[in-house]
Amino acid sequence: MAKILLIEDDQHVRVSIKEILNDEGHQVYTAENGYVGIETAREVYPDLIICDIIMPGISGFEVIQRIQHESNLSFIPFIFLSAKNAKTDFRKGMELGADDYLTKPFSAEELITAINVRLDKDQKREERTETHISKLTRSISFALPHELRTPLTTILGYSEILINEVRSMSMGEISELARYINDSAEKLKLRVEKVLLYSKLQFIIADKNQISDYSKSRYELTQNHVEAVIHDYFSESSRFGDISVECEDTAVCVEENFLNIILTELIDNSIKFSQKNTPISVRGVDDGDHYILTFADCGKGIDKDKVKHIGAFYQFDRDINDHEGLGLGLEIVSKVCRIFDIKLEFESEGGGTEVILTFKK
Repeated sequence: MAKILLIEDDQHVRVSIKEILNDEGHQVYTAENGYVGIETAREVYPDLIICDIIMPGISGFEVIQRIQHESNLSFIPFIFLSAKNAKTDFRKGMELGADDYLTKPFSAEELITAINVRLDKDQKREERTETHISKLTRSISFALPHELRTPLTTILGYSEILINEVRSMSMGEISELARYINDSAEKLKLRVEKVLLYSKLQFIIADKNQISDYSKSRYELTQNHVEAVIHDYFSESSRFGDISVECEDTAVCVEENFLNIILTELIDNSIKFSQKNTPISVRGVDDGDHYILTFADCGKGIDKDKVKHIGAFYQFDRDINDHEGLGLGLEIVSKVCRIFDIKLEFESEGGGTEVILTFKK
């Protein structure tokens, strides 16, 4: 049984549809105009909305626009009813986010089929979301005990030394332990922030409305911006002098904060897996239709088979390289690319690695 909101100004049609849906076992709420319909949606959070297009007051098009702008309602499947058989109405309804369109008169069977299809799709979407959450929970539960325990153990160990032995320690020794504690706290903070970011990206990917909104984003990717981000994040790194940038300026489909995530994660990955005094380059080229951003290093490279297994909390050759961290960096970049439909490719022929991102303009 589903909760269905029917917004229809014609009383005869409203009563007829309600009877059909009640016979199917659904709980039906009715509204005689768009204003009442929106208020009812806010009160009952229906599983599906059926709405006439031509109504007094506000039209069905305005109803769906208002519904789509409310985050707690925007995910609700929406079916339009119309006495018109105009293609322009159909196109406009779909552009506004409607899931289906029924032209009056329609049979009870057509109505029930349309409703069942939408409810089934919504149920599958919820199941996919629950699967994402379940996988995320399992990944975090396996990874966090070890990855967070390491810096936490350092913090607890050195702070205990300070508590028990501070009276017998010199200022230099106290200062040194304080630096160890601060460094470990910063690592812990960074790892927690990465987990939270990963969780946020998982939820965005599971929400088609958010994906649709992000697909309209545009940001001016410039040489100055890339250099500024690198300076802010890596100026104190011993590898800062190894990084070179050569980027053409153009607007691409991405938001600034997500672009910064891509830049910092991929450069950080190059730093971790290449030697000091070897070059790391960032190159951006506008080929007319797309913008191609390439990150290249001279490290040991990534095996092609292992590229297929990029995932949260997975690290390449952890036993050999023993790099700290959750292994979230590449997976975070991968998910950002999914959100903005950025093509992500890896090339690692003859040593070194190139990560190639193709942005839409």
